[in-house]
Amino acid sequence: MKKKLLLLSLASLILSGCGNINTEKSDANKTNSPSNTNSVIEATEVVSDDKTEEVTAMAQENYKTYFPVDNRCTQKGYAVFFIYPVTKFTDEYRNIIDDELTKVWHKYFPMCANNEMTEDMYIYSADYEYIYDEQKDSVIPDILDALDNIEGISNVIITDGNYPDAEVSEEDQSYDFDEVLGITDLDLYYTAHAEGFEGECFHYNIYFNDGVADENRKKIVSDAINGYDYGLIGDDYTGYMSVSADSEKVSVYLDLGNVQPQNSDKAIHGILLALNQVSDIDRVIINEGMF
Repeated sequence: MKKKLLLLSLASLILSGCGNINTEKSDANKTNSPSNTNSVIEATEVVSDDKTEEVTAMAQENYKTYFPVDNRCTQKGYAVFFIYPVTKFTDEYRNIIDDELTKVWHKYFPMCANNEMTEDMYIYSADYEYIYDEQKDSVIPDILDALDNIEGISNVIITDGNYPDAEVSEEDQSYDFDEVLGITDLDLYYTAHAEGFEGECFHYNIYFNDGVADENRKKIVSDAINGYDYGLIGDDYTGYMSVSADSEKVSVYLDLGNVQPQNSDKAIHGILLALNQVSDIDRVIINEGMF
């Protein structure tokens, strides 16, 4: 089964010295930013003969954005946008980009969309496999049009889910997952680590200091996550959650299907923060053994 990298929406880094940001592009920004109107990106990935024509058409499409776009997608139905800033992204930027992309999400519902941000990168994933076929060709252009309304974007790379930099080692990627998910910013008394991402589902394996898990600890974990205030925005829910246990660990399963992008980080973080109320946890590993 093909592994997808789906990076989900999490809390941004709060930076000092943030200036005011406008959602309308200025003439100066358009002039100084490299134009992508006439760019042609060549597809280098080897694909089957049946998909060659489709891939070439997707790769060579001209996007009329003020920033350059490198579209490396080889399929329709799933795309991850790696959005890079001219300087640094801030919380204020996060809110502006979220607002623009949420409009696209509403237009193409039931498309599953999630977003993620550090100061050096904003990542937006769109799983639109199950929308109407006649809509699929317009999803990527509409997302780019939304981004074109925002100043300060340096360039955008679109992939099938892999990090744009193929040189990143597995060790470095593991570190990036913790940082990008925002785990390193949470005040947790136990160790938490994410091995990677698989679709829109998260598996939390919870290990205790004495190496024992049982039905009593399963109930304690269940009560903690069900009783936690996730602080959701609007009329939304945290996604589907279930708790199970074996002799070694308690596991929490989270499915973020149809959760609004601005709330997915609250669900992912909320489970980890809720576990702060459970004593004797040694470590929590997310998506263990899946990569």
